Amino acid sequence: MPAPLRPTASGSSNFVFKHYSGALTQTDGEIRGRRVDDYLFRFEGGKQVLISMDHEDDDLDPLLQVYPAANRQGADPIAGDDDSGGRMNAFLSFTPEESGDYIVRATGSTSDRSIGSYRLRVGQQP
Repeated sequence: MPAPLRPTASGSSNFVFKHYSGALTQTDGEIRGRRVDDYLFRFEGGKQVLISMDHEDDDLDPLLQVYPAANRQGADPIAGDDDSGGRMNAFLSFTPEESGDYIVRATGSTSDRSIGSYRLRVGQQP
């Protein structure tokens, strides 16, 4: 068995995350059969963004999508994730090409799993 490595870090970064509590309800807007909460963020181009969405009850299977603010009705997000956060939670990493306003869409992965409470965390590389 090989000996474990003792890694030497080549650098570090300090992400500061902001936390948001939310809930998708029957009164939220609906796009393509799913309830959605759209959040507006300003991201700097060329700096990595990390976003997670964790469900707080079993009625929601989180899905994250990111759109340019000017085209949030578009069919294809520039980034998205369904289950990379473990236990049906969503986690994504993306680096915007340009600085500007972006929509982070919190929704459910299917129309029958799109209602419930969640916690959203958003951070960008300093």
